[in-house]
Amino acid sequence: MIGAVERHLVWPADRFFWAVIATHGLPSSLVQGTRHRRQRLDYLVEGDLPLPLRQLQIVYTTIDRKTTLACALPRPAFGEVDGAHSLCPDSVPEFLGVSVDPRRFNMLVGDYEPLVVQRERRRWRALALVLLVTCVVLAAIGAERRIRSFQEDERQAIQRTADCYASLGFAGDPGLSAARLTAELREMEATAAAQATDGMVSHATPLLASLLAAWPSELPAGFETLIIGPDSITITATVETPTSAQQLADSLRAAASGYSMSPPQLTGARSGTRVTLVLERQEEGL
Repeated sequence: MIGAVERHLVWPADRFFWAVIATHGLPSSLVQGTRHRRQRLDYLVEGDLPLPLRQLQIVYTTIDRKTTLACALPRPAFGEVDGAHSLCPDSVPEFLGVSVDPRRFNMLVGDYEPLVVQRERRRWRALALVLLVTCVVLAAIGAERRIRSFQEDERQAIQRTADCYASLGFAGDPGLSAARLTAELREMEATAAAQATDGMVSHATPLLASLLAAWPSELPAGFETLIIGPDSITITATVETPTSAQQLADSLRAAASGYSMSPPQLTGARSGTRVTLVLERQEEGL
């Protein structure tokens, strides 16, 4: 019976047949393939071996893209390796001119692969399959939990939104409540804007009356626009000449108590000169 230390056998290199095969002329698909590569290499090496191929167990190892090394052993020799897990030469002959690890030439492959090695490989494949299935199941469970978490977060957000609407007096469907709340906000904004405008107009009424009274009747000037702001009033008019624009500014400046006027801004117009006058409220105490 072979002992534990003899399960991996190493035989002298001179018990094997060796051959170097030039593969530089072969297509890459044959050099790197499996079944077709084996058939092609068997055809190339057959003339270099002393025995017919059917009487040999051959193992090929690629040295580079141009060279392949063949190691062969007569099939009757395998009667001496019963119970072994591997069988390799102890070295690669120096006359071959290549440097290769001899353990790459394990002869116990294919028809001679030990049952224990086959079972071990099947066991590892089964274990890998189990691990793969386990990973898939765990990933599916994790994805389902994340989906449930997202759904729960969404449900809570909807409930908090509904509670917020209910506290404001908008009970019922959240979509309708949101529309009603938006409408209420817009109405409040419009009311506030109208109140602010009314306040500005009422505050500027005395000033506008003074400006209207001070408007020079003898000066041909056409009124265009009036813009009332919180702290300013902008008047745009059309006059015949720049001199007329200055006269209009002087007349209105005198009537605008509590306001300062910037220098008139003049631009060309079809019927003369367009003048823009800006009155700004002066701070009290100045």
